[in-house]
Amino acid sequence: MTSLLSVSLRLVARTAHWQSRYSIVPAAKKTLYSKVMATPSVLPNYVYKILPNTSVYQGTPIPVPADWPFPQTEVDAKDGFVHMSTAAQLEGTLNRFFGTDQTVQLLKIDYARLSAFKIVKWEKASDGQLFPHLYATLDGEYVRDLNVVPKESGWGHAVKLLVEQGWIELDE
Repeated sequence: MTSLLSVSLRLVARTAHWQSRYSIVPAAKKTLYSKVMATPSVLPNYVYKILPNTSVYQGTPIPVPADWPFPQTEVDAKDGFVHMSTAAQLEGTLNRFFGTDQTVQLLKIDYARLSAFKIVKWEKASDGQLFPHLYATLDGEYVRDLNVVPKESGWGHAVKLLVEQGWIELDE
């Protein structure tokens, strides 16, 4: 007679095997992000989405209408989620992925509202930092503000100015 415990253990093992064998997670994500997820000890009030300032994203009305659907970037479509950053991560993300851009569009997203209605996972990047990833489409109802940000004297300077103006809110 098979015990309920041994049946449960076999089911867990089969599920883990199936998930690893038939994963729909793109290969690029598997190398950049750990499968182990965690949540930061202090959740931010806002997370930020950086968009290239191209014709695809230009023309978004400000304030952003609640039903405004933001098109996915190429990287987001390839990885299967919307990449976002915390205030503390913005400068590094801008330098790494938008180093040659002269302007970007920066979305300020209400994290509590977004995570209450959509799937947001905190996943570890290759550098060990936890980044927020949205596993859904991003709609205007979660965007508190949009700012077209010029690089001018560098992304570090641009972020510093936005912090001084109170547009970017650093979490404690």
